[in-house]
Parts: sequence; structure tokens; C-alpha cells
Amino acid sequence: MVKKNLSLNPVVLAAFICAACVYAFPLKIKASPAFCSLLNEQNIASISGEFSSNVVRSGSGKYYSAAIHAESVSDSAGTGSQAKGKVSVLLPAEFAEAFLPGKYFTKAKENSLVCEQGKRVRLYGRFAQKQEDSGDSSVFVVRYAESLPEKSGIVHSLLKIRGISRINFRRLMYSWGNAGGLLLALLSGIREYTEADVSDAFRLSGLSHVLALSGMHLSLFSGLFKKTGRFLGQKLSSLLQILAVLAFVWFAGISPSLFRAMLCSMMLLFLSLLNIKNVKMLSVLSVSFLAHIILRREDIVSLSFILSYGALAGILVLGNFCSMVNIARIPSLISSSLGASAGAQIFTAPVSLRCFSMFAPAGIISTVIISPLISIFIYSGLFFIFLCLIFPVFVPFSSFLLNIQYNVIKQLVLIFAAFPCISTAVQ
Repeated sequence: MVKKNLSLNPVVLAAFICAACVYAFPLKIKASPAFCSLLNEQNIASISGEFSSNVVRSGSGKYYSAAIHAESVSDSAGTGSQAKGKVSVLLPAEFAEAFLPGKYFTKAKENSLVCEQGKRVRLYGRFAQKQEDSGDSSVFVVRYAESLPEKSGIVHSLLKIRGISRINFRRLMYSWGNAGGLLLALLSGIREYTEADVSDAFRLSGLSHVLALSGMHLSLFSGLFKKTGRFLGQKLSSLLQILAVLAFVWFAGISPSLFRAMLCSMMLLFLSLLNIKNVKMLSVLSVSFLAHIILRREDIVSLSFILSYGALAGILVLGNFCSMVNIARIPSLISSSLGASAGAQIFTAPVSLRCFSMFAPAGIISTVIISPLISIFIYSGLFFIFLCLIFPVFVPFSSFLLNIQYNVIKQLVLIFAAFPCISTAVQ
């Protein structure tokens, strides 16, 4: 079975050679496009531009990281220069959290920002060396910030709608307590409201991929329209699925794993529109890999990128073989799920051991049990979101039912997190 999966066609071979060359040698890859201006980087005291990514809270919670597309810069003497390219920035939490529900700084509006993609800002601070391993050599640490007038046009209007929607979505999820915090992470990638012990438990139980926006989340959204094929026709159904995928990615924001999932999903849906069947998923994954490193080369060094492609490659190469091991003793549905989970874990284990000094074998079993519960939880959440937008009076009732599901998932994840891990850390 493995031999059959490894019968390489040219595109698979090209992807394999490219990956081997990329990861056989240490790379220092700059963001695309690279930041440049007429001023010396160490003399820059302010940067003007617009957010090009979602803001993400740091581990300490004191800062939020983001990226902006620079438009201009200036030094402390007021000398200015035009600029272009992407800059990594660190924002103090009191700026980024000022408009977020339930945060300590919610009422401190002075010097605060609406930190959403497309928002134009002027940031004051200085460049400093990055502490974490990254392709960028430095990061702009912000000490003061101010908003700038927004640009006109359809694209910026859509980004404004997106920003407002994400803030209001946070508020609805906040009203649902801990269940809303998990649902917020699953639907938008925002993890600030997820319980810390639950986030750690997902990692220790080998379930980090569940919280990382990826193919599972896209398949749930596109699956909502897949069943309409029998009523609307296959082509219209595929078009609706494409729109659902694009809408989810637009709202959640592009991460390396989600971009990979989007590329694969879009290719499969377009092939379906063209009535092309018997498509080999390994070929689709290979084309996605090659396209990804061309369109977003900075993602190559991202762990999310490596783990996402590694996990799916493991499922496609080893999944069927692993499912055959105990096929006579285990029902085929469970055996298939266990095989896919084992294939993904085997391929990503070396990366986990190298980067995190640990590997959670429990993830092979926990994925099979938790993933279906997460799917039910997401579908329930989507239903209650729709219901509460029409009838706000159902918010408390929805919160009660979702928190029942959440507590079941939480307890199971905590149980799997207690299983022993393989560690390479020096004691």
C-alpha cells in the first residue's frame, strides 16, 4: 500500500526534491516583499502603514505581534522617507486590547487601536533584535500609536466590514463564556479567550492541529453546501462550496496551514467543476506545496507550514498502511481514522521532537475521539450563532447548551493530556 502511494509522478517528485533542498540547508528567508526605505533601520522612530495580518498575543500576554505594510518612515529628527515591504511589529497589550470585551484595558481608549487587517496606523518606537527564531532579523517594538484615515475603495471597505465583524464576533463569543472562547479559536483563530489549561492540554494530548485553522475547518464549512448538490446541481453546489471556503479564509485570516488547506480545497473544487475524477490527493498536495512556496515564500520556515504539509503527507503516504495493521480486530471506520491519525503523527513526530522537545503518542487515539466531538461543537455553534443573531433572547440558552459540550470536550482532552509524552529535553 505504501509502495502504491509512493509511485511518484513528476509533480510529486518535483515537490519532494524542492522540499529536500529547502530543508537540507539552513535558510534565512525575508518577508515578501522585504522592507526597505532610505533611512537606516536603527534610526527609524516611526512607521506608517496598514496592518496586513491578524494580531496574535505573545506567550507572556504583554505584547501582540502583527505585520504591517509600510508606507513611510521617519527618524527622531523628523526626517522622512517613503518605505515599502512588510514589517513585523510588537504592540503593547493595552493598545491591542482596548476595544476587546472582558479585557483589563477595555476602558482605556487613549492611544488605543483597532488592530485588524487593513487598518492604517502610525507606530512610534524602535527596531530591536528578535528573540525567537524567525526569518526576519528584527522587529519594531511600539511604544505609542495613532490611527490614520482609512483609504477608500471596495477592498478597504470589505476589510473595514471584516474588522467590525471580528470585534462583534468576539463580543458574542465572550457572552458564551468558556465555550465561546473555544469556538472563537476554532472559527477565527483568536485564542485570547481560550482557557490557558485547555490550550496546554490540547498541546500535551497531541491535538494542537485541532486549534490550528486548517483543512478540517474548511471541510466543515464547504460540507454545509455539499449536500445541496442533489437539489441545486453539482456545479452550483461546487460554486457555493468555493464561496464558503473563500468567506471563511477572508474572515479568519490567512495562516500557513489555512492557506495550504485553501489551495488544496480550491483545486479539488475546480476539478469537480470540470468533472475531473479519480484525482490523486498526493498530486494535489504537491501542487499546493509548489504554489505555496512561490506565493508566500516566508511561510517555508513556519512550523505551521511544516506540520501542516507533513501531517497531510503522512496521512496520504502511510494512512492506508497503518489502517491495515489491525483491520481484522477493529471496525473499518475506526481503523481508517486510526490509520490516518497514526500516519500524520509519524510524519510530524521528528519535527515535534526537534522543535518542542516532546511528542505526544496519545494524539493517535485522542484525534479519533476528539475530532468528531469538535465537529459537532462547531456545527452547534454555527447554528446557535445564526439563531442568536435573529433572536438575541436565546443567547443564555445557547451558552448553556454549548458549555455542556465544551465541558465534555475539556474533560476528555485533560484525560489525554495526562498520558505520558516522549521527551528529548535534558533533565
